Amino acid sequence: MAKGNHVFNSFDKVIHAIYRAILELDGRGRALDAVSGSGASVTEAETVLNSRFKTSYGFFKQIQRHEKIAEIHTTQDDRPVIANDGNSKDFGNASANFAAAVMKWATTDAADDPMESWRQLVNAGSDLAAQESYVKQGSSSPGTPGSETLRRKRCVDLSEFVKGELTKLVRNWLLAIRLDLKNAKIVSYDLRDSAAWKGLLNANVFSQ
Repeated sequence: MAKGNHVFNSFDKVIHAIYRAILELDGRGRALDAVSGSGASVTEAETVLNSRFKTSYGFFKQIQRHEKIAEIHTTQDDRPVIANDGNSKDFGNASANFAAAVMKWATTDAADDPMESWRQLVNAGSDLAAQESYVKQGSSSPGTPGSETLRRKRCVDLSEFVKGELTKLVRNWLLAIRLDLKNAKIVSYDLRDSAAWKGLLNANVFSQ
């Protein structure tokens, strides 16, 4: 498999890390480790997560298991990887900002819309140089389309997925996190704000 530069960064890994931190509010981080392959009992972990975080865990699984996420991981060029390049640093900073925004929003009544931080993460999540190299020169990564036209189409399709379907899944996942935390009595929210927080998340962050 190619050992080059990814056209898109690993949004799913960012989401995984954030969700683990959320689950740790209930001491359930290891349950996520188990279902992610740590070697612990998957059945027991699934039972715990489906009991305590049923709604958000469902959306989390949809994100992690989506075929387009797998496609993102295999869309990369064959150029030598440059460690800590500008794109990686920008994505790292945007990831930290998104994580902080999600945690604050999930655990407090008054917080900024985390979808704005998500938009910044998405904007930092593609490497244009890697994309042009992938499109023009191809890749040894399995499943890479054989023509420049098809490789460019894949990049366009994945970009549309990230800004469209993935963004909607993330929004629903965030709403579900807050609902699960409330139902599990892990976080207590002001009931007067119950309508406000549901409308807080911007459903059209990429609209013009």
